[in-house]
Amino acid sequence: MTPDTGNLGGLAAQAASPDLEPEGVTTLLRAAMDTMLDPMVMMEPVRNDVGEIADFIVVDGNEAFFRFVGQTRDQYLGTALLTTVPGQAESGLLEAYAQAFDTGEPLRAIEVPYADEVVGGQLRLYDLHGTRALDRLVLTFRDVTDRVSERERLEYLAFHDPITGLPNVAWARNELDRQLRLAHAGSQRVAVFLLGLDNFKLVNDSLGHVTGDELLATVGARLVDQLPDDLTCARLASDEFIVLGRIGASDDVARRVDLIQAAVSQETYVSGHAMLPSTTIGVALSNPDSDPSSLLREADSALSRAKATSKGSWQPFDTEMLSDSVRRLTVEADLRASLETGDFLVYYQPIVQLADGRIVGHEALVRWLHPTRGLLGPAEFLPVAEESGLVLGIGRLVLDQVCSDVAAGRLGGKVSVNASAVELTSPRWCEEFQATLGGYGVSPDRICVEVTETAVLGALDSVRADLERLRALGVGIYLDDFGTGYSSIALLRDLPVTGLKLDRRFVHDLTDEVEGGFADALADGVATLMTGLGLEGIAEGIETPEQSAALTSQGWRLGQGYLFGRPAPLPAPGPE
Repeated sequence: MTPDTGNLGGLAAQAASPDLEPEGVTTLLRAAMDTMLDPMVMMEPVRNDVGEIADFIVVDGNEAFFRFVGQTRDQYLGTALLTTVPGQAESGLLEAYAQAFDTGEPLRAIEVPYADEVVGGQLRLYDLHGTRALDRLVLTFRDVTDRVSERERLEYLAFHDPITGLPNVAWARNELDRQLRLAHAGSQRVAVFLLGLDNFKLVNDSLGHVTGDELLATVGARLVDQLPDDLTCARLASDEFIVLGRIGASDDVARRVDLIQAAVSQETYVSGHAMLPSTTIGVALSNPDSDPSSLLREADSALSRAKATSKGSWQPFDTEMLSDSVRRLTVEADLRASLETGDFLVYYQPIVQLADGRIVGHEALVRWLHPTRGLLGPAEFLPVAEESGLVLGIGRLVLDQVCSDVAAGRLGGKVSVNASAVELTSPRWCEEFQATLGGYGVSPDRICVEVTETAVLGALDSVRADLERLRALGVGIYLDDFGTGYSSIALLRDLPVTGLKLDRRFVHDLTDEVEGGFADALADGVATLMTGLGLEGIAEGIETPEQSAALTSQGWRLGQGYLFGRPAPLPAPGPE
């Protein structure tokens, strides 16, 4: 039978046959070596005067090895290892070869770079294995470049954010743990700065996620380029970044906050849109008992407090914030559960003609019938609902109930519903709004939408388009809390408003001895503006006959407040 020269196992079996002469064994082993795809070389040691191995001489190799080094067998045999492959001694490989030869212990999986002449001298990474066979050291080379590259790629992805290229939350936790150990050893403290980009959700919702991702990448690059070397940064998730650094004194905190905010708050152009990013920051400082989880939790609590204070601000952590965070998480979890069970009620406050008190409409206001805490007003839960996005579901429930009541004839006149910034910037809000009205057969001119300045300024273009669509159908658009913002009058021009609501603070001050003059002039001026623009106006928060009379004398026709009725549910329908 003729041996299969393409089968290494078959050749080895043939070589082990007792019927073969030594020359036949050598021939078969040579054929077996040359069928191997991995380079293999045999070397003999060269010893110095004291008997130590000083070099190795190449005495044989397979065809793959000689292709690997780019020389023929005749050219390479007899050459010294240190001569042909510089750097072997310095890298410690010669010592490893010598130890494997002298002890007989195999040399296992050492990763070494070699220039592979098969691919034009390209530097490749090899796993090097070696073992002693009689008076020779046999080495094999396994190309692991692609495997190592894939491993490094996966390691990179595991610890880096694909959008910004910054390290991610997994890296941040490891780095925070490392910095805590160093800080404790050096009597320092670690500062964690948790950044939340202001109005980022509005950017995503109004300009798209591609633009949002570009903004994140821009902010990340600025943090890396402009922060000092003793601060490291990573992206956590969504609009949040983290900056870490060891500090020696608490007064360093404010200075570093200034550096961070200066790096972020620079005008930039993203997808053709001019933007001026800003960031709100929560700061936590380590103590000897801190660990990564506790510090991140404290920084998150501080960030939430800062967001509740004002955009672009910063807050250091204190222990009171932790209870606030627990409360917010509890409220959010309860809100989610109540959305499933429908624990929300719609109360209606009447809107009246000031001249005779006749009810001409209502404002719909949401209340939460909490399963354990009872009836809660909007101040108790709406901030958390907006922050978590759950206000979208609450808004849908309110509009659904309003349309049901209007369709059933339980309400006369127009009914106003409030729309938050989260709702106004939701891509499907306008479409769902129209669908709900259509589903109940409610005429659009029976419904008004109340918006505030803060709700629309972050994404004016997209909000304007949706409000114009509703206005074209006949839905009324009211600018709420008029007079409290910086751009209220400009919004009368920029939005398709049909009316405005004078903020209750000015109504309250009408009869105040100190503030009454200003409030009276403002209410009178707004009434004149309203008449000149052909807008309808409603004065909010009327509590006394004197306030009602003053507003009537200035030209206000409609009003609402406790004087005319508190928010209340509709009476339950009687039996048919």
